[in-house]
Amino acid sequence: MLNYYYIYAALWSGVCGLYALQWSKLNKPLDPSLVVFFILSIAFCVIRGYQCRKEFAYKPNAVRDAADRKLGLLEGRIGPKAMPLHRFGVEWGPLVVLALLFALLFVAEGFVPLVGVFTKTLDYESMLLDPVPLLAPTCIVGCIIYASSCFKTFLDERHKRDFVKFFLCLGLLMLQYIRSAIAICLFVALVLLVSKRGRLSAKGVVIIVVAAIAGLWAFGAMGNMRYGASWANSFYIFRIGRYTQALPTFIPRQFLWAYSYLTSPLACLNFNVSNGSNAFDVVNFLYSFLPMAIAKRLPLYVTPSVPLQVNYFTVSTIWSDYFCFMGTAGIYLGFVLQMGLLRLARRILKGTRVETLGFAFMSMVVAFSFFMNSFTYPSMAYPVYAVVAFALFEKLRERRRRVALPVDAADDFDDE
Repeated sequence: MLNYYYIYAALWSGVCGLYALQWSKLNKPLDPSLVVFFILSIAFCVIRGYQCRKEFAYKPNAVRDAADRKLGLLEGRIGPKAMPLHRFGVEWGPLVVLALLFALLFVAEGFVPLVGVFTKTLDYESMLLDPVPLLAPTCIVGCIIYASSCFKTFLDERHKRDFVKFFLCLGLLMLQYIRSAIAICLFVALVLLVSKRGRLSAKGVVIIVVAAIAGLWAFGAMGNMRYGASWANSFYIFRIGRYTQALPTFIPRQFLWAYSYLTSPLACLNFNVSNGSNAFDVVNFLYSFLPMAIAKRLPLYVTPSVPLQVNYFTVSTIWSDYFCFMGTAGIYLGFVLQMGLLRLARRILKGTRVETLGFAFMSMVVAFSFFMNSFTYPSMAYPVYAVVAFALFEKLRERRRRVALPVDAADDFDDE
């Protein structure tokens, strides 16, 4: 599952298949230009994924090995008595820092969102204000990166403390009631788990399917509670989702949240393409591939204004930004640039200690592109930028080390 080409093909095949069921009145027949685009892009990713399948092999954790070697050298400097405290700082320090940052965020917001859900006093709009600049994105992105790293370490080393840290990170995100960030962590964990095990047994497939169904049901129950209803009352999503008689009666209504989240962005894209509402702006088209924090500070920046099909489903897939600035041609060009950027990131990550984790984050970015522009949205894009920056730093440091070493020593280093 580290093969993001296969992720793309599976994702959009599934989304288009669910959309075609037309359980919602919002899901109008797809515009022919979109049908052609999805057929061509899915076919390309299937072929390219097969060609590159060997490049996405899972590699065991090497970050912890390097850290352990440094600790061994450090013990001789600070003495054995100080080592337990230092080891505690290395093992639990990042989680303690994250917990303190979340505590500061709760103080700034004036409430704990999860508590607000149960007391029915949650003010969702105030959560979007970010009372302390950059604090909320730092908490969420930091939690995603650290949780994913801990889960990979657990897979490689089987230390229970890493598994505990993974769930503690999910607990922090649950306190903030950020369902998208929790879904990201669980998706990355699933990608790593499946990639680690290789081919799954029938039992493994059943377990993953059951876990996915349970997760989607819980996602729906949390959605009901978020809007002030009980976990079992799905009337709100049934009404705003505009569900039709085609919806089978045996499907638990909690799953309607997942169906709406999966298909309403494509419905909004289809609404825009069918109505031909787009401009021609090459500059802002290119800005659509940059992090939001950078793009919005650049000259000539214009916030993408995508007409909404309904005012309460406010996301419209990654393709809507491209269409907004360059029409249908922008969708095709956007796909080409996406694949090019992912290829560049893959080359940078190759051979580094964060290669596998980086591939998992790239798969996540591709997977969540059905929902919004995952190449710019902080909680989706920034983990990729972070590991790519780490990989660049590692390669530059290695290059400097090779330059500093005598020729004979460098040859010995290569032999190792």
